[in-house]
Amino acid sequence: MTKYHTFTTEIRGAFCGHIWMPNIKATLPVNDDLRARFNRFSSKAGATFRDALLSLQNEKGGDFQSVNFTADTVLYIERIRTIASGHYETRVKEIPVSDLPDCADLVDNETFSYDYNDD
Repeated sequence: MTKYHTFTTEIRGAFCGHIWMPNIKATLPVNDDLRARFNRFSSKAGATFRDALLSLQNEKGGDFQSVNFTADTVLYIERIRTIASGHYETRVKEIPVSDLPDCADLVDNETFSYDYNDD
């Protein structure tokens, strides 16, 4: 039996917080490849999801005075395996960022990604 191989590991959701000007609460969609981000930490022993998420906030959350992830932001993991030539089986798991070890404080549980959209 063929083993599953991780195909995608992403963060999906939004940043939230007060932006600099004007000083209002806002959200900003975020979708980032965490596998690539973890490659940056490959030489660092004991790198955690928290390290990767803090790095993402620091790198892409500069529009905010204090950035958090929205309550609906998830770690999205997609795994696939070949079951026959040209046929694949896919498994998907979504884990809320607030459920990751030592990451609950990075989430604003009162704000969702769609709260401040103009749609």
